[in-house]
Amino acid sequence: VHTAAWYLTLITNTAFSIWLSLISASYVVVVAYTFLLMDDGTTKSGNVGLAISQGLILVNMVQYGIKQTTEVISQMTSVERVVQFTKLPQEQTDGPPP
Repeated sequence: VHTAAWYLTLITNTAFSIWLSLISASYVVVVAYTFLLMDDGTTKSGNVGLAISQGLILVNMVQYGIKQTTEVISQMTSVERVVQFTKLPQEQTDGPPP
């Protein structure tokens, strides 16, 4: 049971990472093609390179932040379950066994 749940967690994280990478790549493509489509001849190539590199840095930071946030949420769910188990009423230890 534990292995199946862990496998599901790994697969979900992998799928989430793939979708996040696709969305991030599409953002960078949109930024790059915006410069191509809106070029009026006065845009410097250095500014285009700077915008694309800053876009890549921003995308990587957002990806890392989202992945860490989902990992924290996943781990805190485990902590919440442990806290719930500690608040369960104790069973009687006196008397005959069932």
